[in-house]
Amino acid sequence: MDKIYFVAKQESTGIILDFESFAIDRIIFSFKKNIYLDKIRLLCLTNDKKWKEILNYNLLISSNNKIVIDFEKTIFNYLKIELSEQTYFQVEIDLFLRNRIIVAGLNSYIGDRFLSILNSMYIADILNFNFAMVWNSRKVDTKDMKKYQNDKKLVSYIIDDEKEIFDDLFLQKNSYTSALPIRQTKWMSKMSFHDLKYGPFVEKQWGWYVGHSPLEHFIEGEIDKSYSIKLKEYFKKIIFSKKVQEIIAKIDLLAKNFIKKNGNFHAIHVRTGDLVYCDENPFFAAVHWRKAMPPEIALELALKNLENNMNIVLFGDSLSVVEEIQMHCNTYYQGKARIYKAQELIDDLSCPTPFLQAFAEIIFMSNADEIYSGDSSFARLASIIGHGKEPKYYFKFFSFVQQQDILMDNIGILNTDNIMKAYTMCYYYLISRLYLKKNFNHLVKIVFKILSYNSNNEFYHVLFIDSLLNLEKYDTAERHLDDFIFKLQREDRFLSCLKQSSFYNLFKNVYMSDKINEKYQKLMLIKSSII
Repeated sequence: MDKIYFVAKQESTGIILDFESFAIDRIIFSFKKNIYLDKIRLLCLTNDKKWKEILNYNLLISSNNKIVIDFEKTIFNYLKIELSEQTYFQVEIDLFLRNRIIVAGLNSYIGDRFLSILNSMYIADILNFNFAMVWNSRKVDTKDMKKYQNDKKLVSYIIDDEKEIFDDLFLQKNSYTSALPIRQTKWMSKMSFHDLKYGPFVEKQWGWYVGHSPLEHFIEGEIDKSYSIKLKEYFKKIIFSKKVQEIIAKIDLLAKNFIKKNGNFHAIHVRTGDLVYCDENPFFAAVHWRKAMPPEIALELALKNLENNMNIVLFGDSLSVVEEIQMHCNTYYQGKARIYKAQELIDDLSCPTPFLQAFAEIIFMSNADEIYSGDSSFARLASIIGHGKEPKYYFKFFSFVQQQDILMDNIGILNTDNIMKAYTMCYYYLISRLYLKKNFNHLVKIVFKILSYNSNNEFYHVLFIDSLLNLEKYDTAERHLDDFIFKLQREDRFLSCLKQSSFYNLFKNVYMSDKINEKYQKLMLIKSSII
C-alpha cells in the first residue's frame, strides 16, 4: 500500500478530514497526548449529507495514544474524529491507499447489470485493479409498467436482492453495495487503458465505474479480438447462490433436451416493454429506438428462418406481441410452424421471481445457434455467455431499404395495439429521416400517422414540430404547440424529450432560424430554452 502523511490540528470536540483525493485502506492515528478509545467516534459523511458512525472496520492496534484501523469497503470523502469531551489535541495521520477498484454499478435491468459486471472484471484484470460491484434491488415496477402489465402482458422488471443471486463469499469479496452509490446513466468517457491505470482519476481516486457497452465505445485503441470470448469465461467465474446455480443447471438441461428432441434453434428477442410503454419517460422511444425491435421485423425474421426449416424460439417482454407473432406464423404454415415461446418452454420450472424467470430465459437463449435482436443487453448477454460473440442485430442484418420494405409490407398484419403501432411508425420515421433521406413532406405524413396512434408521447410531438419547422410551416407548428403542448401543460416534458433525445443536435438547429421571432410566442419559448 502507498503511504501518505499529513498533520491535522483542531481545538474542538473533533476534527474533519477531507479524503476527496484518496481511497483509504488503513489509517493510523497518532495522538500527542493520551486519548482513550472509548472516548472516540469515527463518522463519515454519507451521500445524503448526514454524518454516520463507521462501525465496520477492524481495530488492529489500540494504545493510549495510537489507533491503527483497517477499513473494509468503507469509502468516504470526509471523515470526522469526534471526542466525547472538548479538549486540545494534535494528531498525526498516516493514510495507506487501497488497491484501486473497477466498479459495476448500473441501476438498469438484468442484461445491462451483468454486462457491466463482465466488463469490470475484464478491465480490472488488465489493470491489476480489484473488481467491485454495487447492486441495488428493485422491489416494485414503475407506475406505467403496472398500468400496462395485465392487458399488454408485460413482464416485470423487479430486481432481486444481491444475497438471493450471488454466493456469500463472492459478495464478501466483491460487493460494495453498502459503501458506494449506484451509477445510473453515465460511465467513463473514451480513455486508454494506460490512463485508466495511472490517471488522472477524474471521478474518484478509488478507481472507475464501468458501463455495459462493448469496450470500443469507451476504450481508445484496438480491442483484443478475444474480448467477447473472455467475457464468456468471466461469466463462469461469477459464483451464484445455490438457488441460481440450480436454475442454471435445470435450464441448460431443458435447452439441451429441446435440441435433442427438435434440433437446433434460432432465438428472436422481441424487445419492447418499457421502451415502448414508457409514459413516465417518453424520450425512451428516442434514446433506445434500436434497442427495441419492431414486431413487424421480428415477424419477417421468423418467417425467413421457418422457410429454412429452422426451429424458432421467441423471447420478449411483451408476451402479447410474442403470442401474436407465433399465431401469425402458425396461421401462415397451417399450424405446422416450428415456432415456440420461451415462457412456455420454461414455465414448468416455476422460477420463483420475475428476475429469476428472466435469468432462466437468458440461459435458455444462450443455447441458440443464432440470436437475432435489437441493441438489447438481454440478448447480447445471452450471446456472449453462450458463444462469446455479439448477436445478429436486425438493423445490420437487413439494409435500411430492406427494413423500410418489411415495415411497409407487414404493418397492419399483426394485431398489435396503437402504442406499439406508433413505435413501429416512429422507427420507420427515424430510418427515413436519418438514412433514407426522405423529404419532409413525406416525413410529416409519417409522424401525423404516429400521432393518430399515440398522441400521449411527447417525443412524437417533437418529431412533428421538427418536420413542420423544416417545411417552414411556422404557423402550423405554433398552433400545434399551443393546442397540444402548452394548453395541456406538457411543455416541460416536451423540452425534456427534445433535450434528452439522441438527436438533440439534429433537432435544435431548426429552432435557431431567424424566422422564429416574437410573432411565434410558443416557438420562441422553446427556442429560448435550448439556446
